[in-house]
Amino acid sequence: MADRYEWLTRRLTEVSHEDRQVELFLEEIKDGIASRLPFGARNEVWWKAQWRPHVRAWLRAGWKVKSVNFQQARPSVTFERVTEFPGMASQGILAVCTVSAGAAMNGILAAPEWATLVFVFVLTAVLQWLTQMLYHRRGYAWGMVSLVVAVAGTAVLFQVVGEKSQSLIVSSQPTHVPRLGEFHCLRDLNSDSGTGALVFDIEAGGSAAESFRISARGVVSEIRIVVGVNESLPDASEPRPMKVQLKNEEGEILAEARRDNIVSNKLTEFTFPKDVPIEANKTYTFKAINESPWPVGIYFRPVKSGEVNDPHNGVLLEKRRNRPEVHRVQGSALSGCILGATYS
Repeated sequence: MADRYEWLTRRLTEVSHEDRQVELFLEEIKDGIASRLPFGARNEVWWKAQWRPHVRAWLRAGWKVKSVNFQQARPSVTFERVTEFPGMASQGILAVCTVSAGAAMNGILAAPEWATLVFVFVLTAVLQWLTQMLYHRRGYAWGMVSLVVAVAGTAVLFQVVGEKSQSLIVSSQPTHVPRLGEFHCLRDLNSDSGTGALVFDIEAGGSAAESFRISARGVVSEIRIVVGVNESLPDASEPRPMKVQLKNEEGEILAEARRDNIVSNKLTEFTFPKDVPIEANKTYTFKAINESPWPVGIYFRPVKSGEVNDPHNGVLLEKRRNRPEVHRVQGSALSGCILGATYS
């Protein structure tokens, strides 16, 4: 899925180094990636989000989104180059800043070792956060500020550390901070008919819900399900709006995503406005709701025990065609993907 936007990376890489900004029209981007843009691309948040798979397309090329222009006749997105302070130098300066500040605290204030460790850890986190904020704005400005702080801190370091230098090196060892891994399908089921795919028609207002657990803490950014339309129906050409809700164990709606129309007989993507945090080994439920006045076919696949971590063993259907009562299809799971990432 990440290769879907590879064209955008190439397009921005080919821009002349003399150009600091470039405007691309949405129709040009759509033609370049040879695919429809996700529904969420109509929202400015989609373009300016951080740590999402599609954002890497322009970050890899050294660009960021400056503005989104949806009000004009031809909607467009304006990109500008990112001025980044060299990565190794910025990390080195950051390390000098934190070690020097920790040494000053330990030497001047005679703070206990645990207090020095906490102080260094908090300062490291703050400086890392500032680095990320300024990375997209004024990379060299951050570098100059860091350099001044590093020089001042180093002077204090040589003045007050003395005999405590060895213990300081031990006390300032970096603390492991969980990092978010690559986005991928946390739960992925093939919808190919050759693998035993089934389809059930859901009437207007009906739904299909599936529960799941993830073994590690992480985030969910998108739900993809396979839905379709029976072409023999007289209303087959009418749009089928749908929405997907993500709920926790208490039934609270954590996030919701809508589509004005489904992609018939293929994966339809429901992208949440922002990443949804999930806890390890807790039960979550995503629910696909048919908001159109006509039936929608939802694809299922029989699963074996342990293949899908579903604590309720089956998809819960409501207003299924010819069987309107709420019931569960034992040993089944929705065809599609729960897109997200876990912390390491």
